[in-house]
Amino acid sequence: MIRAIFFAPLPCTFIFFPLLSRRSALVCGAVLTGSMIYFIQKDVCMENAEAKPVIPKPLRVLFTTLGVLLALFLLFFAWQVASYYRAIQSGNLSALPQFTNRFTRGNFADKGAEAKADVVTPDDPALGEAGSPLTIVQFMDFECPYSKEVFSTLRQVISESGSQVRLIVRDFPLDEIHSNARRTAAAANCAGEQGRYFQMYDKLFLNSDKLSETDILFYGQQIGLNMDAFRSCLADPATDSEINDDIRAGTAAGIRGTPTFFFNGQKIEGAIPLPIFRELVKSLSSPSN
Repeated sequence: MIRAIFFAPLPCTFIFFPLLSRRSALVCGAVLTGSMIYFIQKDVCMENAEAKPVIPKPLRVLFTTLGVLLALFLLFFAWQVASYYRAIQSGNLSALPQFTNRFTRGNFADKGAEAKADVVTPDDPALGEAGSPLTIVQFMDFECPYSKEVFSTLRQVISESGSQVRLIVRDFPLDEIHSNARRTAAAANCAGEQGRYFQMYDKLFLNSDKLSETDILFYGQQIGLNMDAFRSCLADPATDSEINDDIRAGTAAGIRGTPTFFFNGQKIEGAIPLPIFRELVKSLSSPSN
């Protein structure tokens, strides 16, 4: 309702400022004269100008739907992690998490569910203490895209876990698929002979598109290897024999491709997503287990 209108002597100009809101459909305006401005219903204009914006109903429905979907996803994720953890603890191999959509399959026959695999070795490259509550053995291929995908996840989780986790890395080059897989496995092992395995491990995964013999020698120089000893190791048949030992051990444990992990002897295939990897490590490395 308009409570006051002030008229000014002509000539004058009336200017409208439309302001729509839920509280009023009135328009505000001003009467201008040569020296004065008279406002119409100034209090209504100010009230409408300060009214809070209203979210349209379609947007409210959209936001509500997204919130419900997010809540359902978080509940599913929590259930999935809990079920994986219970499977590992109980030894129910058929229920273990497998990520075969993030996995490079080799030409290996399925062996079915097996008991815990004894794949821990004293001489393979390792991070962490031997007496850690959780030992993870990784079988990988430096040229496998999924081994590379899980590389940063593994590095992050191990750094967060401190003395609670020991990581052992073993070779499983898929020679029939990746032409540089064996060469890179040998390079990492030979760097390990000089105490620099994980420096080479990082180099190879971070430069997985450049794995020629020349590239590998360059990485050896970058990490400070004795290059004569490095070249000699690469040519040594014992280096190749060590890789074959890992392949035989992996095949006997039922490995079909890379990456494959063993959490205290229980097999998990594929590039495990970071949140699930982190929760599994946290649960399995706790003092109560």
